[in-house]
Amino acid sequence: MYELPPITELRRDELIQPNARLKYLHLYGGRYWRLYLNENQHLLGRAYLWLTSRHVDFHPFDDLNEEELRELCLLTGLYRGATQRLWGAALLNVQWWGNEAFGQYGHRGHGHLHLVPRYTDVVEFDGARYPDVRFGKNYHPYEPNKLPPYRLAPIAQALKDELIVEIP
Repeated sequence: MYELPPITELRRDELIQPNARLKYLHLYGGRYWRLYLNENQHLLGRAYLWLTSRHVDFHPFDDLNEEELRELCLLTGLYRGATQRLWGAALLNVQWWGNEAFGQYGHRGHGHLHLVPRYTDVVEFDGARYPDVRFGKNYHPYEPNKLPPYRLAPIAQALKDELIVEIP
C-alpha cells in the first residue's frame, strides 16, 4: 500500500483553510464542507464540496462520519434544487474524488465531491451558451470551458442568491 510522507502542521492548516485565489468562487461554508464553483464550466453550475473538518490526505468516501455525511447530503440536495430553479437542470451527477487538485496550489489527495448539473436543453446565461452534448451519458470526455473571473462571478452570484434563501 502506498503511504504518503508525514505532513507538517503548517501544511495541514493550509489544506483546510479557504484558498485565497478561490475566494470569489466560494458559495457557502458549512460546519464540515465548503461549496465552491468550479472554474471549468463545461456544464453550467459545475461545483464541488470540499471537506474542511479533517482529512488532509487521501481518504475513502466510506471514512466520512455520520455528521459529515448528513451535511454533505443536505448541501448536495440544496445545490441540486438551486440549479433546477436557476437553469432547469434535469439532474445532478456527483463524483467523489480523492485526487491531487490545484496543481502547484495542491494538496495530497484530499477528498471532495464534484457536483455536475445535467441539462436536456442548451442553457443560456449572461450572454453565453452551455450545451450538455452528452446528456444521458457520462459527461466525460468533454471540452474544458475554464472561464475567466468576470464570467464566473455572475454564475457564482446567482447561486449564492439562490442558496441563501434555502440554507439556514
